[in-house]
Amino acid sequence: MTVGLVSLSIMAAGCGASSPSPTKGTASGLHGSLVIAVQPDLGYSALYIVKQEGWLTKAMPGVSVTWDVVNSGSTVESGMISGAIDVGAGGVAPFLLGWDKGVGWKLFSSLGDSNLWLVVKPQITSFKSITPSDRIAVVAPTSIQAIILKRAAQKYLGNPSALDANLTILSHPVAYQAFKTGTVQGALDAPPFQQEEVAAGGHVLLTSYSLFGTSTFNAMWVM
Repeated sequence: MTVGLVSLSIMAAGCGASSPSPTKGTASGLHGSLVIAVQPDLGYSALYIVKQEGWLTKAMPGVSVTWDVVNSGSTVESGMISGAIDVGAGGVAPFLLGWDKGVGWKLFSSLGDSNLWLVVKPQITSFKSITPSDRIAVVAPTSIQAIILKRAAQKYLGNPSALDANLTILSHPVAYQAFKTGTVQGALDAPPFQQEEVAAGGHVLLTSYSLFGTSTFNAMWVM
């Protein structure tokens, strides 16, 4: 968390996003606007602290700072490509997919790692017990959650696309509600929603650490 906080402060003060260069290298000479995109889960708590404490506004009084809460890394990607977002925070997967397509952004800082869970209803006891009618929620088709599910399908079902037809695209808060009401039978999202799904009667069928080990979950991107 500390790395994320310090990195954002340094980046904002030193780079100034779309603003002119700082006067004499200080943030007080900056003017313009800065749009920062974050997502609604605990992986972005460092940035929410920056917002709550008003640190960027205090460091850059001449800059209008806007915090845009979005539902997925793919939304961050499209916003940064269009120029509507200056600083993006999202999963590593959409960043890498964009980079592979030639998007000229850079991974500025990791925000942390997280063990992501595939939480399912009690009747699902293994990957082979998932039926065609079972719905599994992920935040986006290109999200790290979707990639984790593909790797699991490859490992346990012999085909990385075996569960593609089961996917339902939902934001983390909506996925939790859908799991709770039974609209979906599985969800692969992020804390705290995965813990809430277990509390609602689900159980953990898979963890990301069991497939990939400890790895970066989300990060900050700049153009």
